[in-house]
Amino acid sequence: MNNLIIKQYEIDYSFIIKNYLDRELWNKKWNLFVYKDFIFSLQLYEINTQSNSIVLEINIKNNDYSNYNFITYHINQSNIKILKKQINGAIFDLICSCEKYYIRKEKGYELIQAAESEEEDMLTKIAEDFLDDNGVSNKEIRDVYIDNYVSNNKKTDTYLSNYLQGRKYQVLSDLYLVYTKAAEDKERYDTVNNAIKNNVKYMEILEEANRYLNQLHNDEEREELEVEFRECLEAI
Repeated sequence: MNNLIIKQYEIDYSFIIKNYLDRELWNKKWNLFVYKDFIFSLQLYEINTQSNSIVLEINIKNNDYSNYNFITYHINQSNIKILKKQINGAIFDLICSCEKYYIRKEKGYELIQAAESEEEDMLTKIAEDFLDDNGVSNKEIRDVYIDNYVSNNKKTDTYLSNYLQGRKYQVLSDLYLVYTKAAEDKERYDTVNNAIKNNVKYMEILEEANRYLNQLHNDEEREELEVEFRECLEAI
């Protein structure tokens, strides 16, 4: 814990807003928050004379991962309190995006993703055989039928979405909690904290996905699966 880096920077937003036309500020970057290897920063991105506004870019950097969000400060309508709220929201969204990036690199997610093309091939073959058996040769009709059938019956898309949802707030839990606590964002802190405590569905989601993947990879079970999918074929 002694090596843990947490630093929240006090930024003079009023100074930036008052001096946005100063060229010396245009290439300047301000650190907002640092936690472990996560660095959040802010910089001027655009001055819009038509809408009388300033666009600020909020960045996240973590090892080889980087991303950004934009927020707009309307000079005649906004104030510093609103600006801080926008920045907090942008940083929270960047944490969410970063977490999704790491979730998609997990073995469980990659296994489902790897089976996606295999599932599509299986469903495509079922639809093609059905169209052949029914003498449908028109390419446009075949393409539309096959695309609709595959789209309507794919399960890996749902499993991938459920996996992402089931792992939400679980991978970067400490970052979420430390930042929302530092930003005094009680609403988001409670949302994350409750999600961490009540995460009981993840193992169920993974087990269901794994059962389906086993069906795809096991010859005998795959035959049963194909019979089930043939029942979903719609009449021409």
